[in-house]
Amino acid sequence: MGVGTVYDFENNQITNYFDFQFPADENRVAGRGAPGWSTSANAGIGVSWEVVEALARMVINGGASGEKYAFDASTQGAVQVDVIRPTCVADIKAELQKMIAEKHVPEYIEDFITAEEAVARYQAAIDFIDKYGHAYISNGPFIMTSLDFTANFVELTANRDESYPFEPDYWMNEFRTSRLQIDELDMPAIAGRGEDVVVDIHVSTVEYPEKEGEPALDGNVQLFLLTDEEEIEFEVYPMRAGRFVSEISGEVTKNLAPGSYTVMAIASAEGATPSTVTVTILLY
Repeated sequence: MGVGTVYDFENNQITNYFDFQFPADENRVAGRGAPGWSTSANAGIGVSWEVVEALARMVINGGASGEKYAFDASTQGAVQVDVIRPTCVADIKAELQKMIAEKHVPEYIEDFITAEEAVARYQAAIDFIDKYGHAYISNGPFIMTSLDFTANFVELTANRDESYPFEPDYWMNEFRTSRLQIDELDMPAIAGRGEDVVVDIHVSTVEYPEKEGEPALDGNVQLFLLTDEEEIEFEVYPMRAGRFVSEISGEVTKNLAPGSYTVMAIASAEGATPSTVTVTILLY
């Protein structure tokens, strides 16, 4: 999907070029192409960059214990890296200590961090390992504070860093928005060409981040009949809260060939991703 990305660090801008099309909603198109951002060096592993750098060096050079490591469990002659297995954690700590002695700065961030800052990060990672006994240093809301391999038990403690500037509900309120959701598209499955077909569209208003909604009082609801040549739109009228009605005109269907056709309903609210539902109707 991605075609190319241009980084303009001087103006703090990133331009992403990508190949994706969804005519029903520009927001969904933009969301699909928005550059991802993570404080993790490897989103698949989900740990901090200094731990990933230590793991990478261990994979290349082996661990201080003499163990050979690989990121892939299928690699012959090596064991897969593991940020909670005690023997691997010991090698991670030893590698971090080497990185401190070398004042090592990874090439991929050398323009953004000094050697002193990198050493401070390595020491913080070592302090974390000494305190908790593992190297799963992530950016999530919980810290793995206790591990018991015998009992197969993990204890998670919520991260309550006092320097964090936002209250727990800040982001939910910041992104609170109303969206429309089509709950049902009620219409006959079979109809004769030339017959008017009544379509009931049941729509709810859902207030993010809530999952349950209430019958929609208004909103932009559209209905289309899709053929091989075109999309034919029909008027939609609000009848009561939660119910919108449209009619597929027989004047349109009488000129169509017998067969199966797709009916698509779209419900959208300003600034929110639209809800789209399709059903099939057989015209004879």
